[in-house]
Formats: sequence, structure tokens, C-alpha cells
Amino acid sequence: MFNVVFTVIGVIFFVVLAGALGLAYLVGSPVKLGYHKFFLHAVDGNESGIRVGTLFDFFRKGYGKSVCLSLLHDLIINATMLPFYILTGIGMSNFFQSIFAAAFITGANEEMVMATVMTTLFSMMGLMMLGMGISMVICIPVSYMYSMAHFIMADYPSVGIVEALRSSRNMMKGNKFRLFCLE
Repeated sequence: MFNVVFTVIGVIFFVVLAGALGLAYLVGSPVKLGYHKFFLHAVDGNESGIRVGTLFDFFRKGYGKSVCLSLLHDLIINATMLPFYILTGIGMSNFFQSIFAAAFITGANEEMVMATVMTTLFSMMGLMMLGMGISMVICIPVSYMYSMAHFIMADYPSVGIVEALRSSRNMMKGNKFRLFCLE
């Protein structure tokens, strides 16, 4: 009974989370491109393009491309976080194994159980920090590499998704640190 309740709660949580994430992509992606287009018009001095309706331009034209660009961009960025995900999974697996093993060891005193749990907790945290460090070294340059893709798509709506990412990568060669300093 206990497992069924937690399984149902987990499924409900997953469905709500997946729905919210899907809604964020379906609504947020075109608005994000419209936001970039709005500010590109402002920087270019194009006063006719500076209107609230510009935020919603990609709902009418380029909706699918805006959603696909956001999904592909986020997939690339999240792929650079794989070392963190893998090392966190290994650390959590070891931690939970030690908790279950300590819970079922007969004859073990409380100090020994606590020492085992704390040791594996610290090793899990160490693995997580190592994974985060490795992922940050990879993720930060890659995120700057593809940071202009949405601006390119907003400025040139006829450009394809892969071409926007490729153009962003080429545009940011030698400029990633400059953008880092500007931010």
C-alpha cells in the first residue's frame, strides 16, 4: 500500500512537471525570440519595430522553428552536464545502498551505522562537486558558443535551426570571453 501511494504521487508529480515544462517551451520559445527581436529593433533604431506586438510575432510566423531551436539549444547545453548527472547518480546509488545495508545489518552498533552513512554521504557530495566542476568547465564555454542562436533567428527568421546554431558558434569564436566580461 505504501509503495502504491508513493508511485501515484510520483506519477502525478511527473505529469504536472512535464506539462509545465511543455507549456514553458510552447509559450516561452516564441516569446523569447520576440523579446530578442524587440531589442534588436531598439538597438538598430527601428522605431516601427518597437511595439509590444513584436513579442508575439513568432506565434504567427516561425512558431515551430522557435520551439525546435529552444529544444535543440537546451538539449546541447544539458548534454554538457552529463558528467554531473552521471557522478551524482553513482554517488546517490552508493549512498542509498549504504543506508539500506546499514538498516539491515544485525548486530551493528549505532556509531558504526552512523559512520558508514556519513562516510558515504561525504563521498556522494564529493562526487557531485567533482561532476559539477567538470560540467562547468564544459558547459560555460558551450553555452556562450551558442548564446547568439536566438538573436540570429530573431534577426533572420528565414535561417534554419542548425544554421542559426552554426552561425552562433562561428560568431562567438574568439568572442566568448568578451561576452563573459560584458555580462
